[in-house]
Amino acid sequence: MKSSFDYLEDLLADNYPIVACESPLQERHRLLTRITTYCQQAGKKAYIWSLSEDSIKELAVSAEENLVLREFDEYK
Repeated sequence: MKSSFDYLEDLLADNYPIVACESPLQERHRLLTRITTYCQQAGKKAYIWSLSEDSIKELAVSAEENLVLREFDEYK
């Protein structure tokens, strides 16, 4: 049986962008780390948009498996 992460990876592999994703606070970090790790391995970029900040950040996962947010200047 496939997990929800497996279905998500299938969508990403088929070039379906994630438009919106809502998850409980305690799951958000794990979800973003998993998505970003998959995207890095697939040679794709991952971004997060925050309505409260009106900004887009590029996501990456460090060698220590920490989630890293970088400025995305092309949005401005």
